[in-house]
Amino acid sequence: MKFGNNTVCVDATHGTNMYDFHLITLLVIDEYGEGTPVVWVITNQEDALLLMEFLKEVKKRTWSLTPQWFMSDDANQYFNARRGVFGENGTKTILFSWHVDRAWRAALHEHITDTKNKVEIYHFLRLLLTENQESDF
Repeated sequence: MKFGNNTVCVDATHGTNMYDFHLITLLVIDEYGEGTPVVWVITNQEDALLLMEFLKEVKKRTWSLTPQWFMSDDANQYFNARRGVFGENGTKTILFSWHVDRAWRAALHEHITDTKNKVEIYHFLRLLLTENQESDF
């Protein structure tokens, strides 16, 4: 409740057990920028309906969870669940950097044929991804 109105992160494990269950974890970001896991669900599905029910239950038990930022995988079910629970106004979606990097690699592979150009562009994209000063960005 102390940190949930700033940034909430939701992530799931995949392929980690023989039963094909997912462990979905909700983390909050503390005053030091560290993620602290606060809620978990074990499930055999990872669709928008399950994620919405999970987030609704968290919101109900915290009385008014309304994060400014919702960080998740680059998957429609996370976006739709966030939108279904927190609405269109206020909460903004951001992606884990791993997913941004993966999308960039796929786009470079699809659109750039010259290997030298691909490497150079990817290098600059990675610099942008890790830059935390707006003026330097």
